This record gives sequence, structure tokens and C-alpha cells, in this order.
Amino acid sequence: MLLSGVGFAPVAETLCSGEGITLPEVKSGFRVSEVRVEDFRALRDVRVPLSDSTLLVGSNNSGKTSFLEALAVVFGRHPDEADFHVSGDGTRSTRFLIDVRLEPTAGREFPEDLAQLFGGAVQLPKDGSSFVAIRTTVTAQADGSSDLQRAYLRGWPLSRVDKVAELPTRPSRDALETVSFNILDARRDVVEEMRNRRSWWGRLTSRLDLAPETARAIEGALGDVSAQIVEGSALLAQVRDHLRGVQAALGATDVAIAPLAVRVDELAKGMDVVLRAPRSASLPIARQGMGARSLASLLVFRTFVQVRLGARGSGRPPLPLTALEEPEAHVHPQGQRAVFRLISEIPGQRLISTHSPFVAAPADVFDFRVFSRDGSETTCRWIERTSGGTPIFTDDELQKVQRFVLRRNAEVLFARVVILFEGETEAAALPLLARKRWADSDAEGVSFVDMGGAGNLRHAVRLLYPLGIPWVILVDGDTAGQAAVAGVRTEIGATEDQDIPVVSLTSARGGLKLEEYLLAEGHGGLIRDAIAAEFGPDALTGYERRNQGRYSGEDGPSQLLVDFMDREKVRCGRAFAELACERNVMPTAVRELFDRVDKVLKGGGS
Repeated sequence: MLLSGVGFAPVAETLCSGEGITLPEVKSGFRVSEVRVEDFRALRDVRVPLSDSTLLVGSNNSGKTSFLEALAVVFGRHPDEADFHVSGDGTRSTRFLIDVRLEPTAGREFPEDLAQLFGGAVQLPKDGSSFVAIRTTVTAQADGSSDLQRAYLRGWPLSRVDKVAELPTRPSRDALETVSFNILDARRDVVEEMRNRRSWWGRLTSRLDLAPETARAIEGALGDVSAQIVEGSALLAQVRDHLRGVQAALGATDVAIAPLAVRVDELAKGMDVVLRAPRSASLPIARQGMGARSLASLLVFRTFVQVRLGARGSGRPPLPLTALEEPEAHVHPQGQRAVFRLISEIPGQRLISTHSPFVAAPADVFDFRVFSRDGSETTCRWIERTSGGTPIFTDDELQKVQRFVLRRNAEVLFARVVILFEGETEAAALPLLARKRWADSDAEGVSFVDMGGAGNLRHAVRLLYPLGIPWVILVDGDTAGQAAVAGVRTEIGATEDQDIPVVSLTSARGGLKLEEYLLAEGHGGLIRDAIAAEFGPDALTGYERRNQGRYSGEDGPSQLLVDFMDREKVRCGRAFAELACERNVMPTAVRELFDRVDKVLKGGGS
């Protein structure tokens, strides 16, 4: 395999472009629509709907890997003692179960052959599609082993309190093999796979499908080249002659050295992937960085799935259900963006566990599943497409959520708490002021998001609130700010008298924007000093001179500072914050904002 490119970025672009790739149509006829896990590791009671490309996000140890491992048990992995849930008091459960719901991909009913395969397990509710529910129950045994049983269910439980009956008919092997589940973990490496005949690479290259006459011709050529190598090497010829001394002892008719594989079916052992950059020598994949090797591993798996689907001919193929852990591992940001497109080309359904905002940004709002952990238990949240048959978002609203939140600030999906604000002054000042509260706000999981105006705050809340991601808003106290607060209340269903995590910049003078608020609170001297330090001691005087007569009234000096800061929002915001930290000054509203954030970080809500 020879790829041309400069560095990793062009290689990633070449690998992920999709050029020359024909994606086989997945004709499985059904999909996994939902999974419910009970008492498996940290998952005491978690329900997760699945889409075509489901993104699992959340902090480390929040339960994402546990969810993928639960599916692995359903589809073949042997359970072990560590799979049983341990409660907060240290009690280990003696049983766990995993429910999987299957639904047709089109229409309300399964194709006829699948309906016959599932038999009486097919359920057709009054509303919605028909479905099949399969339960996997694992029970711990006294000798340390475990007993695994599978059964069809009558009905579908939404939580552990919903009791459903098991049907007497058990799922057949053929029924279970309608799903082909595979996990690609974060440690994937195509170099390691090339050494393992049971890997995707080994299974993919084990049969080269050469015509018999072509295989014979190649084997003959390989034998001739091997002989030339031995004869041309005095060392190898000498070794061969010495080895012939054991010929009689072994009962062999001859002893030879084969520097090359002499059979076509052995060629896979010596295969390599070679990358070449312009004006550079070709280098094997083992000499490339881990990013290229990780990405190559994804590509090999994608090809493996495509080949398997294509090899089924007219028969119904199993549904490929692929789980990928941290596909962004070792890959730079531009490559991470390309990775999402690559994954989307893997046929079937895909589960993507990621910590990368670059991987998450292109995804659909409805595909996120946010895992969070409280003590020994995990919860999972998502955004429904409809409510009572009505779409949650209009097309315009959905576009704004994508544009203002995901494309610009996808990191919020991974934050412990998000601070939302209106504009550039806050964006420059707040992260610096936060250093007086936390040594490292990034390490605390705090994300600062400039929404570019009060009217956009509600778009962030529409994403964060249903996903259970805590947020706190700093908003101007002017008319636009108050309208934004009213809009936020509407989004979360809060009444006027309910406390919500919003800090409004108001004072005895009424509603203000941040620059006015700082002056009203008496920080005029500090602002002047900050401007002088950043722009020079004559900056204000010169600005006032250029606007002669504008600042002559009683409020002139204050308005001069407001206008100067408004003109140079970023530099003034940064300069003020740096000097405020130096002098140990914290504006009251900012202190209240950070108090609310602290409360969230300490587990007390906002």
C-alpha cells in the first residue's frame, strides 16, 4: 500500500477522502434501537437509545467503556467478576442484565425472513414499529464462575422498576448472529495487527482470492527470487550447506533457506504498508507516527466490514455494530475532523466514545449521549427529536444550536460546568479572573463560552440543559439581557420566582453592561491604570482630544472610559483582569458567578 502526502495531514486527507471507495449497502433489515443495562460495573440502571452514529461523551470513568463492554458480553465476550456492579457501601451485585431492542430499518414490520427467524418474539405495539427485545442475564455462581442466559422479552422496560416477562422461546444462535459486534479500542495499532493472523488485517489478507494459474506463476517467481538471494549471498549459502549436515538426522531429502514466502497464502506474514512523501524515501508504517498507525487501523477495519458485506452475495448480512474508543487517539486536530467522516463510512451502526470536540463538532445534536457519574452510579442523557409528535427544534433553531454551540464551542460537551456570557470583554477578562479562584480552571473542567450576544444564550441552554451539563450565565442588565434571561426561563420551564443560574449585571443605577458595571462599582481608577499600562500613559488623553467636546459633561470622564473600553474590548478586558488579579480585586458580580460555579464543582448544584 503506497500513499503519497506531506506529513500526516495530507495522508489523513488521502485516507479519509473516500475517493475510489464504494460503500456496500447494508441490507440487514433491522437496527439496534435501544440498550438498557442493569447492575453492570458502574451502570446500575442506564438506558441508551442508539442512532446510526451514536457519540458517547463524558468524563473519564463515567461509564462509556462499561457500556461498550456490556454490549460485548451480549454478543460473545465471556463475563468476569469485575463486571458485577459494586454499590457505594461496597456490596457487589450477584446478577446483571443487558436488554437489547431490535427494530426494522424501514416500515413498521420486519422483513419476512427475519420475522420467521424471531418468531413469536416479534411484538407489534399499537403505535410505532414492531420490535424484538432480547435479555442477557449473567448470574454469579458460588465457585466464582458465572451463568449466562438469554431470553426474549414480552414488552420493553424503561427502568429497573418495570418488570417484564421472559418468553419461553430462547434466541437461537442464528438470531444472535444477526448482529456482528466489534470493538476497536484506543490502543489499536495497525503494526500490531499485521503480526496477528486473528486481527482485522490478518482476517482480511488471509485469502487473496488469486486465480489458480496466477497463484502458481507467483509462487514460481517467488521460488526463483529466493534461490537467487541465497546463491548471491555467500553467508546464506554457507548456512545452507551447514544445515544440510542435519539432513540425515531429520530424515529430510533436502534443506533449503527461503528468504521469501514461497506460498501465496503466506504472503500476508510479510506484508507492509508503505507511505511516501514527495521528495522523500518510502517508509514502512512501523516507522510512521502513532497517529498514522491508528488511522490506518481504522481504515483496515472499514475495509474488513465492507468486504464481509460484499462477500455475503444475495444472503442477508449481519448488522455491523461497531464500537470505537477514542478514534482521535494520537491524531492532530485536522486529522480528528477527518476521522469523523471516515467513521461515517463504516457500514452499519457506529458507537463512538470520544473526548475530542473536533470529532464531536460535525455530529448531529440528537446523536449525543452524555454519561455522567455520581458516586458509584452512572446516568445517560440525550435530546429527543420530538415531544408529543412535535419536533423539538425548528430547522432554524437547530441550525443555530449547531452554529453557536457545537461548531464553535463543542468543548462544552465535556465540561463539568459551562460559563456563558455575551461578548468579547467577558471572554478576555473572565478566564484571567478565574485564576484567583482556581489555580487552573481547565483542570477543574470549567469552560468559558462567548455566545456573541444575549440573544444567543438560549441556544446554548437548549443543548446543555437536557444533556444535564451544568451552566451559569453572566448577562448584561440591559433590556436585551433581561429578554435573554426570560428566554432562558422559558427554555427550562422556570417561573419568574424560581432561582436559575444567572448573574445579571445590575446596580443601583439599573441594568448595565460589563464596562458600565465596573465603573458603577468603583473600579474607575483601576481601569485607568490598566489602560495606561496597556496602551501608554497618554492613550486616554489622546482619545479624548480626538473626540473634542464629547466628554465635557458631568458623566464625561466615566463615558470616556466606557467608550475606550468598548472600542478595545479584548485588550482592555485582559488588561483590567491582569491588574485586578495583581491588586487582589474581584468585581462583586464576577465573585457571585464563580461562587455559583464552585457550588456545581463541589456537587451542590448551581
